[in-house]
Amino acid sequence: MSAARHALSTPRRFLATPNAGPLAPLRAVLSGLSIVSVSRLGAAGLALATQIYLAKILSADALGRFFLATSLGAFLAIIASCGFPMIAARFLVRYRGRRRANYATLFLRTVRIGSLLAALFLATAAIAAIHLWPGLDPDTRRIATIGSLAAPGFVLIRFGSAAAIAYRRFSLAYLPDLIGRPLLFLAAIGILALLGAGTNLTAILIAFVALALAHGVWQNTVLRTTIESGTDTSGDTATDARLAHHPARALSGRRVRQLARIWFAAALPLTGALLLMAAFADIIILTAGLFLAAADLAILGVCVKLAMIVAFIHTAAHKMLQVDLAEAMRASDRARLATIIGQANLIGLVVSISALGVVLLSGDLALSLFGAHFTAGQPILIALLAGQVIAASGGPAIQILSLGNGQRAAARTSLFVVAALIALNAVLTPAFGIAGAAIAIIATQMIWATLLAIDAHRLTGVRCDVLTRLGGRHPVRAVPAD
Repeated sequence: MSAARHALSTPRRFLATPNAGPLAPLRAVLSGLSIVSVSRLGAAGLALATQIYLAKILSADALGRFFLATSLGAFLAIIASCGFPMIAARFLVRYRGRRRANYATLFLRTVRIGSLLAALFLATAAIAAIHLWPGLDPDTRRIATIGSLAAPGFVLIRFGSAAAIAYRRFSLAYLPDLIGRPLLFLAAIGILALLGAGTNLTAILIAFVALALAHGVWQNTVLRTTIESGTDTSGDTATDARLAHHPARALSGRRVRQLARIWFAAALPLTGALLLMAAFADIIILTAGLFLAAADLAILGVCVKLAMIVAFIHTAAHKMLQVDLAEAMRASDRARLATIIGQANLIGLVVSISALGVVLLSGDLALSLFGAHFTAGQPILIALLAGQVIAASGGPAIQILSLGNGQRAAARTSLFVVAALIALNAVLTPAFGIAGAAIAIIATQMIWATLLAIDAHRLTGVRCDVLTRLGGRHPVRAVPAD
């Protein structure tokens, strides 16, 4: 047995990589995060170029329909993923050393099939509702129908990315989604323009849906050949080759059904939390839009989108560290767990404080790129970035909860946060305008970070907020097993 395989099968040992020091997870994540950060900036540029190009070739009405259709497909995919992306690291780390059967392959195949069936069901239901909805014109029905068909491709991407992160394949998880597919889509609409179909919204959406499906199939094929074949990221054989091709061969049908019930019970409550995390900016804009004038909503929307770039970077770091958290919690290695949490908090605070400092020093430069009208949102952007510092101070609480069987608490907290955001907007925005909306957002972020950190400590015995590291204390209660 190789040293790496022995380490993976040793139940009380934490590993980032075999014989790694305490800073190995931080170095690995910083390396991956640098790629993701640069890619995120490149993706923002590609998205801006695509939106500018579409705005030039399409009418305002057609562009609005395009955004509606693509958002519909993404929303259906989040629901169809059933929370599985948030539990992938928890179970894949747990099953990595299993020898009797390839539990990891069984998990991946089961949840992939389940998510795909859910996506197909939701897409079918959405298409039926679209065609039964009274008063919709034929163009809207057709465009919304095509957008619904993006759900299967998006659900494959969401789960494939989560599984890649669980195996520390950060480039496979992020680069295709941030750079590869947007670049191919921009090329596709350019080719359509050369063929004389550049203003055909139906053709543009078909290209969008086809690329999403191709991306999802390709990503999961790579995972299947490199992970489900029994090879992990260090190149060690994790299971017998026969079990890789027949993951349930050594398991009874009753055991397979029991495992499936465990996985679905762990994942389903996290659907609401996943929706809130993935669509937080959209929920903010939607709730504020009930009370703000269109011009103010445009300013708020731009400020929120800029702030969410910062949120994406430190959230990506938390996702990258999730597999290390899972290994530490699985082994009950509390010293390593404290180190990983400290590293997660350090990354989150450095990113958010740096972004806040850049905006304070550069004045309204970032907002002026969108037009002179948007520079009035400078105080709002500063306030929202301060809110990101607050959010980062709560630490990787949602990851701790998903790893420590606290998914129901995460779901309750997420629902409460959405209700709090709506209520605060209803009270503050009519009275204070866009400033009231910003206060509502910051207050909601503070509530969310605080409640998640409290839930994580209460249910798992793990404190993950930034004050844990400053105080030098670590909880002594046992982390519950899966």
